[in-house]
Amino acid sequence: MASFLASLDVATVMTAAPWLVRNDFSGSKSAIGLTGGLGVGTYVLGCLIVGRYGRSLKPKRFVMLSQIIVCVLWASIGFVPRLWMLFALLIVQGLAGSLFWGPMMGWISMGYEGKRLNKRLGMFNLCWSVGGILGCFLGGYLYNVEHWLPFVICSCFAVAVVLFVVRVPAPKCRRQPTGPQVDQPIQNRDLLAYRLMSRIALFTSALGFGVVGAPLAILLGSMSLTAEVHGITGATYALARTFVFFLLVRTTRWHYKGGFLWACQVFAAAMIFAVGFCQVGWQVVVCVGAMGLSAAVMYKSSQFYWGSGGGGKSANLALHEAVAGIGVVTGSIGGGALAEWIGIRRVYPVAAGCMILAVLVETIVRSAQIRRNRVTPTCC
Repeated sequence: MASFLASLDVATVMTAAPWLVRNDFSGSKSAIGLTGGLGVGTYVLGCLIVGRYGRSLKPKRFVMLSQIIVCVLWASIGFVPRLWMLFALLIVQGLAGSLFWGPMMGWISMGYEGKRLNKRLGMFNLCWSVGGILGCFLGGYLYNVEHWLPFVICSCFAVAVVLFVVRVPAPKCRRQPTGPQVDQPIQNRDLLAYRLMSRIALFTSALGFGVVGAPLAILLGSMSLTAEVHGITGATYALARTFVFFLLVRTTRWHYKGGFLWACQVFAAAMIFAVGFCQVGWQVVVCVGAMGLSAAVMYKSSQFYWGSGGGGKSANLALHEAVAGIGVVTGSIGGGALAEWIGIRRVYPVAAGCMILAVLVETIVRSAQIRRNRVTPTCC
């Protein structure tokens, strides 16, 4: 429930904020890109800090502190008189978000490995992804009602998260857990290669998400479309992502399958390439929505491989979030800045090229791992 509500308010704000910058502050293309990238940039910084000290985290305290901070921020963001004030609030929000997602994932994955970890993280992903669907709809609809309304509603969501989490028992300290109720770390000699491959895939997928996030308001505005269409587009992306998350919970056949990971990236590259040539709103909705299908695979792959194998799960999964954040920052800020130079429609083929390049790098990583496996015999 906490992840559902937290995702609901973030999706609502991130759908409404670019239009607030575009319409209320007459922001430039670069400013619209900054709207989606500034908060995520500080989120990355926070995730790196959380990852560094992840082994000593007390997740419940961090989760509650995060939502208390964003409650105040969301209540203020719709009423600021200057654009720089809006950007300052988004920067602080990113730091607050880093106190929520990494510790939360570490909390729910404690003592789980293999199939049980896959199911546990899968249900978590379903919750926040459903929140993203509703948040995109709400952001576009509420902004058209009153420009400040989405942000006030989100403040209420943050209060609800605090009230929910305060009733949940804090995770107990585990001393080398053993027994049938706790899964032992699974060791796979391909794990390191798949961790690297999934991180590369996650970065480019997040880059694509960043480009079709805040900068999409530039494209839709040039087509005389409104924030509601932006919300529907984001909701379609989130719906497709949720559907795939549901499928991935029910099977482990995708584990350690490099070809499947690469095919998903090629499909995403084709869809984002097509966005640059869309002429009407429904074409944008279809192409961006289809990207959500493959984005779920890239996200879940990185989450699973870095949550496997023992070690500090909060730290590993905080770094997983940091990589995703770096991709979103690159796509959002870079997309807005690049749109000033070459035009928004040419930004999408550039993003597609980055995705194809990532696949080539991953095939090299996998080939190197296969050669290493032939040289190094499996220990008995």
